[in-house]
Amino acid sequence: MIIGSTVGNGTVVMCNDIGAIRFYAINNVTLLNVIWDRCGNPVKSSVAPGGVFVNRATLTVKNCVFQNAKSRALYINVATASIESSAFVDNYAGALHVSFCDPCTFTGNITFKGNSAVRGGAILAGNHTYMYWINAFINFTNNDAELYGGAVFVDLNFPCYFQVGFFRDVTNTVVSFIGNQANTGNSFYFGLAVGCYVYPALLMYPSQFHYPGNLSEEIGTTVYQLQLFSPAVCINNHLTSNNCTVGDFMLGQEIIIPAQVEGFFGNIAEPSQYFVSCIQNCVEHSLSGDDVILIGDNYLRGISIIGKPLLSTSTTSSVTLKFTLIRNSVLIDNDLLSLNLVVNLTTCFSGFEYSVKQKKCVCYDRRDGIVRCNVVDASIKQGYWFGTVKERATVTICPNNYCNFTSCNLCIGFCNLSRAEHDQCRAHRTGPACGNCKPGYVLPFDSTDCIPNSRCSIGMTTLLMISVVLYWFILITILIVLMNYSFLVGYAYGIIYFYSVIDLLYKPVSNDTLFKFLSILSGFAKLIPKFLGTLCLTDNKEWSGIDQQFFHFVHPVAVAIILLTLTIAARYSVRLSRYISRSIIRAICLILLLTYTSVASSSLELLQAVVFEDIDVRYTYSSPDIRFFHGRHAFYATIAILFELVIVIGLPLVLLLEPFLRRRISFFRLKPMLDQYQACYKDRYHYFAAYYLFCRQAMLIVAYSGVSNYYDRFFIIQTLSIVIVIIHALALPYKNKALNVLDLIILLIASFIVTFNVTFTFTSFQSTSSGWVYGVVIFPLICFAATMLIINMDKLKSCLVSKHQEHAAGEFDMVDGRGVPLLRLEDSNPASV
Repeated sequence: MIIGSTVGNGTVVMCNDIGAIRFYAINNVTLLNVIWDRCGNPVKSSVAPGGVFVNRATLTVKNCVFQNAKSRALYINVATASIESSAFVDNYAGALHVSFCDPCTFTGNITFKGNSAVRGGAILAGNHTYMYWINAFINFTNNDAELYGGAVFVDLNFPCYFQVGFFRDVTNTVVSFIGNQANTGNSFYFGLAVGCYVYPALLMYPSQFHYPGNLSEEIGTTVYQLQLFSPAVCINNHLTSNNCTVGDFMLGQEIIIPAQVEGFFGNIAEPSQYFVSCIQNCVEHSLSGDDVILIGDNYLRGISIIGKPLLSTSTTSSVTLKFTLIRNSVLIDNDLLSLNLVVNLTTCFSGFEYSVKQKKCVCYDRRDGIVRCNVVDASIKQGYWFGTVKERATVTICPNNYCNFTSCNLCIGFCNLSRAEHDQCRAHRTGPACGNCKPGYVLPFDSTDCIPNSRCSIGMTTLLMISVVLYWFILITILIVLMNYSFLVGYAYGIIYFYSVIDLLYKPVSNDTLFKFLSILSGFAKLIPKFLGTLCLTDNKEWSGIDQQFFHFVHPVAVAIILLTLTIAARYSVRLSRYISRSIIRAICLILLLTYTSVASSSLELLQAVVFEDIDVRYTYSSPDIRFFHGRHAFYATIAILFELVIVIGLPLVLLLEPFLRRRISFFRLKPMLDQYQACYKDRYHYFAAYYLFCRQAMLIVAYSGVSNYYDRFFIIQTLSIVIVIIHALALPYKNKALNVLDLIILLIASFIVTFNVTFTFTSFQSTSSGWVYGVVIFPLICFAATMLIINMDKLKSCLVSKHQEHAAGEFDMVDGRGVPLLRLEDSNPASV
């Protein structure tokens, strides 16, 4: 028994924050007329968790004051207690903690004022604590908790209801709550309120409890259920897993479902105080039939669900929503709920999009003139693709050979949009701008047509490797033969230009034999084995369009390295020099002449981006599913920029500005190469060496400039081809007249090919005229072969004449009609010579 003075307010026990008064295993503890000041120190919590700590005892407290404690002022554990006419004032870690206290009786005037804690600013009641508030007047004033229960926090499992349960008796008692505050439950908070719904009839609030405001603000519990209203009327709680049928919604429509959060006692949380926080997969989700979790950090006035494209016009999706609740930026413990929604998604027809304002499908019109609609059908301008990217309807220019334009009306330049989006794509392609292969298909070695992945076997890979090695061997052999002719640079300008751009001049909508033939010729002219197009590698599922384009750099670089290596080796080997020219200058000129177009086209295509309307992210042209300058494309694009600056732009500029630069910069190293490149032109037309390169670059720029309409693009190419012919006809730049005539014929054929393509490709005339078109296409090749034959015949004839004269004269020379032995230097004495 600790009994203070009955005179005044009592005896002050000043603890000075040094620790606690600890009563352990004592039958009866009586505290009477004592003021406990600054008892308890959180540093000493291992000794006792409270300022006055009573454990395994029977406690009686009367006319006492507990104040200014830095841990729980009074901590009662495994005991019975009677508290009468006492006060708990200004304690910094809570006033009273009771756990396993039965009974715990309060009588008389009891005051809890100005106490604060994380949970239960005044009282924190643990499991198996039962309150008897009899003949008492209890006042909770200005207590606060950082999280839960400004006045009282009840942490128990069962029962959770007020009466009969936690409060066993409240006879002749008045409890007043004034100005208490907490994040949740200003007056009361029941932490583990599991099972409260079992006794709905017993959810009674004692009439003796007086609260200052809204009951839902004063009494808080963990969240028991999320109640949804129209258009989905259902309740989801901890025990039931109701399926809430939301109803029919148009794809792209934002579904706002009004909702409210309810506690175990039916108390409704204010919507403005809670917001939904996504737990997993919080960025993007698809209503594709499996699971969807798309919840933003918005106040819980509704739940937003947004779908993404489906292959069918209507489907039913079972959607699982998982979320947690946060109030005033503080996570509410144990509030994980899941909610199953059944959503019937109906898509708009292709070419239409759902309008949130009009609440119906409307024709896509964010880019004028691209999409045209009537009641249920839509058509798209030829060369464009319509679909969904990042949950938005959008259009873009379709990459070459990706989209299917066979159903297009060429007279008006529009294509019918099928109700199934994938019908826009050709050759088993799918995805945004038809940039992917369908499941079960892969991209082959050098073709835009997707093929079944079953074709990519080990045998196919072996065949591919053998074909590449054989191609390199044949190509190197041909180049070695051509290097022995000084005429090559001059005679080859026209034919190499022609077959480098031929695949740009003739572009049928559907594949035909002529196009494949032209592709092979174009591949040889650019050192790219186009005939390997349908072969594939094993495990090439990640092989994409940008990988194809970058691989076009490999062949020219590999051939260049092999040819230069052999040329250098020939300078040190007499036997090798009999077959291979030792001129590095010729090798470099030949390589630049052949590889210029492949390097230029691959660089331009790797640096070309696809822009989707209203989408702020750019994607690569060859692989519209890969972000521009991200991942491996960043490496590819960097190499492409270097090739573009050094070869594609640098070489023509040096050739063009050579007379100007010669006067200011030493061209000791470059002059032989420039002379070789320009030797066939008249002196005043040396710049024509750069002219042919610029012509190729101009053709490529038009092809990759983004001109989507088929006729528009070929009209520009046709005009450019005619301008090139006129310039050549007016200049006649070659020194050799035959070369002027030959190149003029070649350029005229190029103009004819592009004109034929525009005019007759989609008519029956094409099928009846393909024979003589083949003849026109191979005419430059025939001319080149004939020229080679004539030159070789002249060379062979000159060689035979020399050998005949040598044989006829023998080893004698005729001097004054007499045969005089011919002096051979290698047999003579150098000194005598």
